[in-house]
Order: sequence, then structure tokens, then C-alpha cells
Amino acid sequence: MPIEKIANRQLFFIHFMMRTTIVVAFLPVLTSADAAQDAWVAVLITFVGTELLVLTISALAARFPQQTAIQYSQKLLGPFLGKLVSSIYLWAFLHMASCDVRIYGEAIVNGFLPETPLAFIIGGMVLAATVAACAGVEVIGRLADLLFLGFLSMLLFSLITPLPLLNLALLEPVLARGLRPVLEASLVPVAVGAQALFLTILTPHLDQPRLVVRTAFWAVAASSLVLLLTALLVVGVLGPDIGSHSIYPFFRMIRAIEVSVFLGRVEAPIMFAWGFGLFIGIATFVYSGAKGLSQWLGLSDYRGIIWPMAAICVVLSIHSFEDIFLLETYMSPPYVGSHALAFTLIPQGILWAFYGFTLLKTSKKAADK
Repeated sequence: MPIEKIANRQLFFIHFMMRTTIVVAFLPVLTSADAAQDAWVAVLITFVGTELLVLTISALAARFPQQTAIQYSQKLLGPFLGKLVSSIYLWAFLHMASCDVRIYGEAIVNGFLPETPLAFIIGGMVLAATVAACAGVEVIGRLADLLFLGFLSMLLFSLITPLPLLNLALLEPVLARGLRPVLEASLVPVAVGAQALFLTILTPHLDQPRLVVRTAFWAVAASSLVLLLTALLVVGVLGPDIGSHSIYPFFRMIRAIEVSVFLGRVEAPIMFAWGFGLFIGIATFVYSGAKGLSQWLGLSDYRGIIWPMAAICVVLSIHSFEDIFLLETYMSPPYVGSHALAFTLIPQGILWAFYGFTLLKTSKKAADK
């Protein structure tokens, strides 16, 4: 059976939409620490840290362009240890999908549909994303093509609308309390870069898999630009105190805007954009998890396990956090940072170490000949 293929352009769209939605939702450079008016400086550090994290993921995937992480981990480490290490990725996909959809569900229930059960919102989104995942990665790529222009248009509208209210004086003084608050504020958005683990599954499906590093680099760069603009606007419109004490600071800023007497509630476009991005992100995570698990179990097709995984995702998203405040606590450096370490640096470090050992062993054999 021929392998499904997507263009590197489509991977860029998927990665950009996936990362932009979560960083705009919580704006962690402002809410996860005490960066205050220096939140925009934290974005610059976030960009560097996220690019390094994504580089460790994508560069290794590019060295095995025809294999997923489930396959090349067994090639490098052996069947038992390889499955043990790659199982971390499978859990990561499920965990990140459940967290992302819970954040969106809380925003919808608290801001728009307070009488609607949270399980209905989460279940509906996961259902739609799972249908797309069942159709395959090519369909997810085409949906990213279809939704990207609308996503970007609504995002730009939400960034342009607050400009008349921007007060640059609220961005001063710069680095008045030193670098420590800024460094702490950059930890969570860098940790969110663990979303890039989906590259370890989708790289073999690319038209040009060896260019995955470049594609991922520009996706992170573009999403970091959006994060920078968002941080500047929120602090420049709401002020650092109000912004940092809001659960969803970007939506609070947008909701306060009235374009005219007849046009208000302009937060609707960004909610639609967030929904588009979340839909693509959940579909990608569900597909990646099901595809990886099928290879882990030695199954010929992933579709038989995709619906049970979707059901587990819904249950996890509802029962992992009692309320929005516990979810906000989780999105802080001690918790998200440690999870990102477990999801990315530990397995990637092991795989890179064995890959380097394999290269040394191969070069030694060649020298002996």
C-alpha cells in the first residue's frame, strides 16, 4: 500500500496553527510568571529556546526520512528498549491533545456557552478531529490548506483591531527587574514546543522529508512573531497588571474593544481561528498517536485503534483537571517544564546518544577496512 504524502507547505500550516492557538490562548509569556511589561522580551528568548527544542526533534527525524520515531527508536535501541522509549511519545500525543481541547472547552463554556456541558464541547471537537484523522494524513493536510487562509485572516483582524488603543508607555521600563522574571516567563512557551513531537511521525509522509528542519524552523518563527505582536498588544492595551492576572488575556483585550456603536464583540473571529487551529492540532495528535501505536503493536492499519484513543482523550481532558484554575496551575513552569523534559529531552537525548554511538561504530569499522 503506497504511503500517504503531504507537502512541506501543509506541514508548515499544521505546525503554525497548532502552536499559535495555544500560545495566544493563555499567552504564557505574560501569565505564567512575573515578566509584566517585559513579556515581549520573553518572546525573544522563547523563540531561541523553542527553535533549539524543535531542532533536536526534527534533525533526528530528518536522518531517518522513511521511518517514524517508533521505527527508528527500535532500530537504534533494539526492540525492547526502543518500544519503551517510544511509548513516551505515544503518551505525549494523548496528553497534549487532552490538554489543548480542555483549554478550548473552558474558554467556550466560560465565555460563550455557560449552560452547555463541558463534555459536549470537548466531545464534539474530538469527534470532528477524529473523523479527519480516520481519513488519513493527506486529508489533514488538505484541511490545513483549506483553513489556513481563514485562520490567518481572522488572526490578523484580531491583531489589527486593538491598534488604536495601544499605549507604548505601558511597555516601560524595559528589564527594570533584570532577566530572571523574563527567563521564567519563557519556560512555559518553550515547553509547549513539545508539540513538535508530531514531526517524528509525519516526517516520512512529507514530499521532501529531509527539509523537515527548515519547515519546522519557519513555522516556529512565524508563530513566534504572532506571539510577539500579541504580547505587545495585550500589555500595551490592558497594562501588565490586568493582563498578567487574566486567564485569557488576549480575549479579555479583544472583548473590551468596540469598533463602532454598531460593531462590538469582535472576539468572535479569534475564537473561530482558535477552533480551526485546535481542530487541525487534535486531528494531527490523534493521527500521530494512532499511527505510532499501530506500529508499536505491529498492526497493519491504525484505524482500528483510533476511536478508542479518541475516547480516552475525551475522558482524560475532562478528568485530568477539576476546573480552569487547576488547569492554569498546570500551565506553570514547575509542571509543564518537567513534563516537557520527560516528553522531549529525555527520549531525544537517549536516541541522539545511540545515534552518535552508531555513527562512531560505523566509522570505526570503515577505518579498520
